[in-house]
Amino acid sequence: MNNLKNIFKSKFLVLLSLLFGINQANAQLLCTDSCSAPGPELVINGDFALQIQNSAYTTSAPFQIPIWAPATLLTFGQYTITDTPAVHNGQWGGIDHSPAGNTFFLVCDGITGVQTSAWGQDVNISAYAPNTDFVFSAWVNNSIRTTFNWVDAEMQLRVNGTLLLPASVVLPETPDVWVLIEGTWNSGPTPPASITIEVVSTSTASIGNDFAIDDISFRACISGGTGTLSVGPDVTICATDSIQLNAISNSSIIQWTPSYGLSSTTIFNPIASPDTTTTYIIISGAGTPCEAFDTLTVFVNATSAVAAFQYTLDSCTNNVVFQNLSGSGFSYLWDFGDGTLATIENPSYTFTATGTYMVSLTVSDSCGSSTTIQPVNVSNALGALSQFTYTIDSCTNEVTFINQSLNSTTFNWYFGDGSASTASNPVHTYSSSGNYTISLVANNICGADSVAIPITIQPPVISTALFNFTQDSCSATLNFINQSTNSVSYSWNFGDGTTSTDNDPTHTYSSSGTYNVLLTSNGVCNTDTQFVSINVTLPIQAVSAFAITSNTCGDSISIVNSSTGFTSLLWDFGDGTTSTQTNPVHIFSAPGNYQIQLYVANSCNDSLQAINITVPDNSISGIASLISDSCFTVQFQSQLINVTNYNWNFGNGNTSSDPSPVITYSTPGNYNVTLIASNNCADTSFSFLVTINDYSITGNISLLQDSCNLTVNYQSQVNNATGIIWDFGDGNTSATTSGIHNYNLAGSYMVTLTATNACTVTQLTQNIVVDPAFEPEIFTELTLDTCLLQLTFNHSSTNTYDQIWDFGDGNSSLDQSGLHQYSIPGTYELTFSVNNLSGCKRDTTLNLQIPEGGGDFFIPNIFTPNNDGVNDVFEVGAAGACAPERITIFNRWGNNIFETSGQNKFWDGKSNGNPVPSGVYFYVIQINDKVYKGTVTVTY
Repeated sequence: MNNLKNIFKSKFLVLLSLLFGINQANAQLLCTDSCSAPGPELVINGDFALQIQNSAYTTSAPFQIPIWAPATLLTFGQYTITDTPAVHNGQWGGIDHSPAGNTFFLVCDGITGVQTSAWGQDVNISAYAPNTDFVFSAWVNNSIRTTFNWVDAEMQLRVNGTLLLPASVVLPETPDVWVLIEGTWNSGPTPPASITIEVVSTSTASIGNDFAIDDISFRACISGGTGTLSVGPDVTICATDSIQLNAISNSSIIQWTPSYGLSSTTIFNPIASPDTTTTYIIISGAGTPCEAFDTLTVFVNATSAVAAFQYTLDSCTNNVVFQNLSGSGFSYLWDFGDGTLATIENPSYTFTATGTYMVSLTVSDSCGSSTTIQPVNVSNALGALSQFTYTIDSCTNEVTFINQSLNSTTFNWYFGDGSASTASNPVHTYSSSGNYTISLVANNICGADSVAIPITIQPPVISTALFNFTQDSCSATLNFINQSTNSVSYSWNFGDGTTSTDNDPTHTYSSSGTYNVLLTSNGVCNTDTQFVSINVTLPIQAVSAFAITSNTCGDSISIVNSSTGFTSLLWDFGDGTTSTQTNPVHIFSAPGNYQIQLYVANSCNDSLQAINITVPDNSISGIASLISDSCFTVQFQSQLINVTNYNWNFGNGNTSSDPSPVITYSTPGNYNVTLIASNNCADTSFSFLVTINDYSITGNISLLQDSCNLTVNYQSQVNNATGIIWDFGDGNTSATTSGIHNYNLAGSYMVTLTATNACTVTQLTQNIVVDPAFEPEIFTELTLDTCLLQLTFNHSSTNTYDQIWDFGDGNSSLDQSGLHQYSIPGTYELTFSVNNLSGCKRDTTLNLQIPEGGGDFFIPNIFTPNNDGVNDVFEVGAAGACAPERITIFNRWGNNIFETSGQNKFWDGKSNGNPVPSGVYFYVIQINDKVYKGTVTVTY
């Protein structure tokens, strides 16, 4: 019995694999001896959610299993947890299998050898009872490319070296496809405390067979009790509804069959929406001791009826019988559109008024309702109404009747001549004229109605064609007079290719001849014609024609008349004069544009020709003028029109034929100028008085030299000049009338004055010798002591009589040489002036700069070297540039008793280290290469 049960389980597992697809979530199906889910996970980091750095694999962040690493395995448990292609020859590109998507999984390089362990752990199972079932599973993935002909990885699961069923799994060729490999293992009656679990690669190829591993699981099957399952009572829904089903079981596995109308077949609370009644079989804990069965039927009501109806209307009584086409077993609600309702299945209703009613039917049951609406047109419940009209063909006596009856279905016609008809719109022909009564009987289901109308049939009307005509003696125009009878339209043919449909047409022939005129008269019932031959003669036409010849000046014309067919004529010359001569000659009194017209006529017609002529203006117009008078040259300008010849006389014996001549007169004076302008038909004259003015320039110049300087005083008196310019002969000029000019050098110069006006240039010249009296020459010597602010001055000028020094600080001196003391440093303008015996003065000026720091200079004349701290040494009170360079002391006998130079430039009153006696001593002090001498008194 147990064997049979195991066989049943194995087959059922295969079935479940096909139904569900084995995955890690339902790996508990392999726990065949329990009624609940597998026990806790025994694999450490089976989904590779952690990374543990191994110092031996620093570059690829490997994960090392610290629990078990037998020496027989190649680097057992050390593989990279990543999805980076660089760690496995660039062949991996997928994502991990873990539902959480943490991106970590085990990537293994193919290893040459048989039964190589790719992953392993030691698992402690001492806490579990003997004969406990364990489920071992892993997800594996081929990581090689299909473009390379490499060997695919072959994987196994082992516990303590024993292969678990099923046998080896060869990974599919396509990468990035995760495959579940799993099996069960029983611990036996005497289980070990610890076991070794492994994922093994059995491939033997040296290349390829790379693979990935993820979500490794090893769990015990925990024993339980009897399985339970409850799905509740059967349910009923409408065809368009759905319902949520709920199953309760102590198993975590459930299967619904069939799948028809279910949102899922593997959850406990699927949504069911079948459109027909369906019985579902529910299995929980299939293939385990927890296995339980139950059934649930979902009854589906048929689809709700679709509302539909038809009706029959009694047009005589306005009663409508409604037929319900929706089916039976429903609730019904009729609305007849006039406020009346009904709930029976097939009602009958009589409308009280005519009109169109929107009748609705609503059909409902527990699954819903349906409504349809139809219009019902209820007309007046009246009998037939007989009425008609007709048209008569007066030529054939054929009458067409037009039936206008209402509410009628059949008709009976009686034509009054013994004939009848049942047609709706009959046509009847009477054999003779006369009065007839037409009767029409109209019938319908509600009754009949009749009407009688008298008509008169007249004899046919016959049309006759007849016409006459009149002709104008002066033209080929004929007026036709239509005398036809019983006509409705006409057609004329005038025999020259032209036609007309007028009643009384007028026609003009283009040439003389005999023409056959045809009149066609169209009546209601017939057509008649008349044919007449007519002789037409065209009258003589008067034609006006002439030619004009003009004389040389264009003011006289001669006319040659070539008109024909006229008996009278009249000329109009366009200037207010006329003539009846055949070939007149006419003279125009004024220039202008004229239209010459000739009118000719006879008794029938006339003609007019016009020719436009222009009589030219031969008169001379415009002006001649003197347009410019420049000095001795005069320009004349002619603005005359219509001139061919010019004759100028300038009053000085000269003439010209130019229109606008230029004449230059040689002497001043008044001149009478005349112009005679002419053409072949007229002439005119002009006269001018030309005055030529005197533009000569007269005057003189004067030059006066300054005896002390190289200057000349110049003056001018010039008449009739508008501008002057002086040239002093040394390259300098002036435009002033008078002034002073300074020469740089003595010498002889030719001075020229150029005087100008608009017409004349005159030059006045005079030679002048510039040779001033003997003047002094200035020679000065200046020495500045910047330390003492002293200026030593001297001059050795020649040819001088006296001098004056101006030191620029408000002080001056008349001495030839001397010493001047400045009070403070600064810039001073020093001026030196001298005079000679001739009264000629010369001076020179320079800027004297005394720098800052100058003047800070003091040499004491007494000191007391008694070591009391006051005035103990002899030193020069100066700083900067005025500091002393050397001090030398002499006694009254001229002996050098002290000398110092360098940094400490002072005397402490000692000689050779011994104090000197009180008394007067002589000093020599050198400052800026200058020597200062004096005396100093020593006292104690």
